Amino acid sequence: MLIDTPTPAYLTGNLDRLFSVLFDLGYVEKLIHRDWKPIYQAMLSNWPEVSKVIAEINKYDNLNDLKAYINTLPVHIVDFIVIEVARELADYYDENKEMLH
Repeated sequence: MLIDTPTPAYLTGNLDRLFSVLFDLGYVEKLIHRDWKPIYQAMLSNWPEVSKVIAEINKYDNLNDLKAYINTLPVHIVDFIVIEVARELADYYDENKEMLH
């Protein structure tokens, strides 16, 4: 499932690693039981800002530096990143017909 965005931007590198960072920092758990549709729509409405954050995240190889950067972001932007990581992971596993356990 590709999304129409003004500027296509994709997270690069190890998505599982980024998801784990977001989970360890507590950002994933707080979104698990929320309705993601309005968050996703808000993400699309703020795509220029989100794509800049994605580009910055893609530069980090060091886990501690990545965590530090994520902790500087506004919470709503991190929520968007959580949704985007989950979307990209789902697309990856769907395309490769792998199962999530």
